[in-house]
Amino acid sequence: MLKYTYVFAYYLDDGPEKTLFEYLQQQLESSTEHLSELSELPPLEKVDRAQVVNFSRITTQFMHNLLQGVANGLTPQ
Repeated sequence: MLKYTYVFAYYLDDGPEKTLFEYLQQQLESSTEHLSELSELPPLEKVDRAQVVNFSRITTQFMHNLLQGVANGLTPQ
């Protein structure tokens, strides 16, 4: 899903909507990157499962926020 946000952002006109979109995109990207780093820690037995689950939830929430923002036109309701 994240890869499609770059195309969407490219076609957005400059303004507050694009600024908000890029902020939400950055949150999702940062969380996804951190989750990826957690899952790459060797060995698997030393990975903190609770931390991975927590960041999975956070990443999912950022994704939902981004999708909801796009669905609502990225403007305050």
